[in-house]
Amino acid sequence: MDKPRILVLLQNAYDKGSLAQGWSPARWRCEFESSRTGVRLRVAVPMERFEVRYANSGNGIGQGPDAKIPVNCAHVCRALKRVKPAIVLACGEQASRCAQIWHHGPLVCIPHPAFRLLTNTLLETCNRALSDWSVFHIYPNWRQRYTRSLANSPNMRIQLKQRRGPGGVEVLSI
Repeated sequence: MDKPRILVLLQNAYDKGSLAQGWSPARWRCEFESSRTGVRLRVAVPMERFEVRYANSGNGIGQGPDAKIPVNCAHVCRALKRVKPAIVLACGEQASRCAQIWHHGPLVCIPHPAFRLLTNTLLETCNRALSDWSVFHIYPNWRQRYTRSLANSPNMRIQLKQRRGPGGVEVLSI
């Protein structure tokens, strides 16, 4: 059985130093997987349940983590058309705004994974929602048994926000 495809839409790519010789997908993936964002995404996304693809909301490469690359709507639309995701995970405000406009299917929006105040509780909530959604996507009749799931709708569109205090996670419909 094929895994559903998820597009992880990030805010922008940046160079940690090894891209000085030019863009290389293999070099970028190595940098990305060892970054704070890459490590935290492995907690947020149930990798074994999805075919994971990545795209950025801008098509440039910034010089360091503080770089601000403007959104390129055409770039995002091309990524959505090329990947044909079953669901999109938008990371950060810029990526979330863009995904809400251009993607009309299932969508989960979270704060950027490198956000210092982001907790494992939020990442684990995201993982649970995506995991439940993937099961319902593959076995639609199971949805009736799990009415308390965040992913109870086949066209789930939620935003997870970090909050202080008990629970620490707010789930909003978008």
